[in-house]
Amino acid sequence: TLPLAVGAFSAMVFIGLIVCLLSQLSWVEHTHRVIGNASRLKIVILDQETGTRGFLITGEGKFLAPYTLAKPKMASELQNLKGLVQDNPAQLDRIHRIESLHQQWDQFAQRILELKRTQGDYVGIIRAETGKQLFDEIRREVRAFIDAEDKLLQERNETARRTTFWV
Repeated sequence: TLPLAVGAFSAMVFIGLIVCLLSQLSWVEHTHRVIGNASRLKIVILDQETGTRGFLITGEGKFLAPYTLAKPKMASELQNLKGLVQDNPAQLDRIHRIESLHQQWDQFAQRILELKRTQGDYVGIIRAETGKQLFDEIRREVRAFIDAEDKLLQERNETARRTTFWV
């Protein structure tokens, strides 16, 4: 019975280590998913800025396409990220700040676009750098979000490596 008990104990330890490893790998995969979604969010935000800038330079509506197409994607990407990081209050706060800053920037963008359409003084408003400051802050928040996820990824990879070693 002793060899059977030692064998059963060894099997239980091995199964426990495998379960632990699978859990760690799941968190690594989750972090990759969050980073990918954050990168898509960054692209959507840049598309909006690109569309706005193109329209302001040319005055042609076709240059607003990236802005217009990205607008509904923005809400979707934010919701996806909120769902993925709901267990991380610091990252959830960053998403809320990004959302708030983006809403402010979008109001600014709509204002200058309307001024451009009506031949108003949109250049003076742009020179005040309100939009630039908002957009720079959005960039900083997105960068901080991705940096935090990169740090989590490194930690989780290291934990998975240690677990793999012990398995």
